[in-house]
Amino acid sequence: MKDYSKWMSPNSDSEEIVFDLCEKSKVKINDLSTGSVTYDAIINDANEWQKDVDMIVLIKKTVYEIKTGDYIEIDNTPYIVLFQAEDRDFFWSVRVRKCHSRLKWTNKAGQLIEVPFWLENVTSAVGIESGKIINLPNEERKVTIQFNVDTAQIGKSHRFILDRRAWKVSAIDGLSRANLLTLTLQEVAISSSDKVEEGIAYNKW
Repeated sequence: MKDYSKWMSPNSDSEEIVFDLCEKSKVKINDLSTGSVTYDAIINDANEWQKDVDMIVLIKKTVYEIKTGDYIEIDNTPYIVLFQAEDRDFFWSVRVRKCHSRLKWTNKAGQLIEVPFWLENVTSAVGIESGKIINLPNEERKVTIQFNVDTAQIGKSHRFILDRRAWKVSAIDGLSRANLLTLTLQEVAISSSDKVEEGIAYNKW
């Protein structure tokens, strides 16, 4: 991966020619399964001043219409588009963040669903009751995932296993950014029905 940012400036008269000359990488978009379709894209290392991104992905409009919420797999690593794509003359330029891991759960039909997520923050607070410190799970995390048919089924109190610990959805934000869901997770006690080793929490549908 190289820094093509200067070459790909909006004022470039030979933008299309330069694009075709640049080194391409094979990426997967949304369907990240083995053997799925790959697309040619230019992967541009983020500049030092772009602290809110990990990579810049350039892809021809005739190849794929990139949008917020899309997953892009680069070198077997999933990234997620958190920002609106920059509309250039003949290609899309998108800023992506590297996903930290995957959420796993079984849906109503018993099918295993896996989606990559980006971890937004980690917070914790000490519980206090009647002047006494209570030793209860108090950690909170926010994860961002793609909004799709599968993730639309996630509701408040849905549980997940992350880091061998159990987490429950306490809030869902599907309004702030198009095609994205931000889940607030609070740590809860592990249930005997949870499959901790497999990373799958028990949920009653």
